[in-house]
Amino acid sequence: MEPSYHSGDRVIVNLMEDLFFKPESGDVIMFRLNEHDTFVKRIVATPGDYVAVHNKQLFVNGEQATKKSADYRSLLKIEEMKKQIVPEKCYIVIGDHLPESMDSRAFGCVDEASILGRVIMIYWHATTK
Repeated sequence: MEPSYHSGDRVIVNLMEDLFFKPESGDVIMFRLNEHDTFVKRIVATPGDYVAVHNKQLFVNGEQATKKSADYRSLLKIEEMKKQIVPEKCYIVIGDHLPESMDSRAFGCVDEASILGRVIMIYWHATTK
């Protein structure tokens, strides 16, 4: 999740926090997409939030969620829709490096049961060549 996190970075994840607190917008979480793929992404919408797309901008509850333009239409279940409510136990996540990020635009919402925990910090940065 560039620029904040890079592929290969090692992070510390609080696995216990979600037992007591629900994830919130802005939290960076680690989640399991399937049995082979684990991702780190930022939550932009939580259950019950109102999500809308207008002029390549993402709005959550009437507020602009990101300052970056991108094609967010795939976040909505039906391409023709311009708004929707995030279902219960569902979280919309976006990567910080939008043009190259595989996030909710590609795989939909993240089920609450798939969330492993909130990322607390990076303890080792991967070296780049």
